[in-house]
Amino acid sequence: MKEMCSYEYDLWREWFEGEDGLYDFLESACEPLYDELRPRIIHENEILKLCELCTLLQTRYMHDQDDEEPLAANELDFSVLIQPALEDAQTRLVFRTQAILRDEIERYKPKPDVLDYPACNRKVSLSGTKNQRSATSGRKASNAEPTTPLPKTPMIVEGGDSLDGQWGFDTQAAFQGWYPTLKKAIWLLSRIYRLVN
Repeated sequence: MKEMCSYEYDLWREWFEGEDGLYDFLESACEPLYDELRPRIIHENEILKLCELCTLLQTRYMHDQDDEEPLAANELDFSVLIQPALEDAQTRLVFRTQAILRDEIERYKPKPDVLDYPACNRKVSLSGTKNQRSATSGRKASNAEPTTPLPKTPMIVEGGDSLDGQWGFDTQAAFQGWYPTLKKAIWLLSRIYRLVN
């Protein structure tokens, strides 16, 4: 679509002077794409897909206002044409985020084992000391096999619901013992950060 709009833009500049009506024409040329995208965006329930769409639109098609290189006078500003789709994706992302906040954080009903914080804290501290002892038990530990077996063939690991890929450490271990709503809020904020204006 971007390439087609670029060709139309070049053709317009070749035959006409000025840009009066040009972006209106290009918007009408992009309407079928927008008509196809909008219902899909509005009905999307997965936060991760909405985040990926916002990231794609912002990084690939939007012109950064802080960018040192402004658009040339005779260059198509495709961000004007894709802005409605980005706004729809951001609106849907905000709506889904509010629904998760309402349903999974505000209305969270803790189970008795979650409320038994001293017992949860003991479990976390015991598992932490076991890991520390095995790591500092002397020279023989350095020759031992790694606790996580290495795969025989390379594997592609998707981000999914884990934050491991983003921060480069075992987040399940780091967040162990945290209250469930705190984990959910951190996960949610890490996903929508910088995606919504």
